[in-house]
Amino acid sequence: MITCILIDDDPDDHEIFRIAIQETSVPVVCDFFHNWVEADAHLRNDAVYAPDFVFMDWYWSGIQGIDYLIRLKQITKLNTSQFVIYSGFVQSEIDANLLVDYNCKYLQKSGSIAATAAALKAVVTETQ
Repeated sequence: MITCILIDDDPDDHEIFRIAIQETSVPVVCDFFHNWVEADAHLRNDAVYAPDFVFMDWYWSGIQGIDYLIRLKQITKLNTSQFVIYSGFVQSEIDANLLVDYNCKYLQKSGSIAATAAALKAVVTETQ
């Protein structure tokens, strides 16, 4: 069973993601968080598992995406988690060096559930 979390402040993106994950037919269990503070507290709890994948929105109020990524990368138990920036902005707007330096993947948000499902399946099955 693959585990993941989605950290995104948009409820519509949660729903698209939830449906798309189901449509992949890959066994994935996902927890959802609407803000970075809630997700951060959850992930720092010693009783909480380290998910296989951390999908995170890039644009937040109160913290820059890079600052939040650095903060999450400091949580030791997440060293084996694959981070995926899940954003509505095109990848070229996010520094390519950042993706390499922080070992992140990028997945662009889409209003299409089929397109999101195909992209999610490619990401979560890449290392299986």
